[in-house]
Amino acid sequence: MYHHISVLNDRVFNTLVITARYQDGFLIVQIPVDLSTFPDMVLQNSHNKNGRFNGPDGNPKNGKKLVEGQYVSVERVKRLKKGTQDLILWEMATSSDAQGSLPLALQEMSIPAVIAKDVQFFLDWAEKRRIAASS
Repeated sequence: MYHHISVLNDRVFNTLVITARYQDGFLIVQIPVDLSTFPDMVLQNSHNKNGRFNGPDGNPKNGKKLVEGQYVSVERVKRLKKGTQDLILWEMATSSDAQGSLPLALQEMSIPAVIAKDVQFFLDWAEKRRIAASS
């Protein structure tokens, strides 16, 4: 995951994402990964040896130095029927550390807002897919 932070160095959270679908929903598990032991070939699409994020074209994005943070989550998304309504239950447990000079107490205060923003990104994406599928 890549996060642009305007006044600080951007952050990258290297994670292994594991997903599983089940009858009425799906699970997502994200586990932090230390890429320092990976071969350069694997790193070319995430960041280079200079710690600068590489975009799809291999060039540094924004040319900014990255700080590698730690992120872990377990999420369960389930479709529920309540009468004639389709509801979505999204449960999540998460922990992160953006590293760098940002105090953990400040990070913890901003986590709920960041999660709410990410949830909205997902809901917008899902709605676009639903509309595209019905067209």
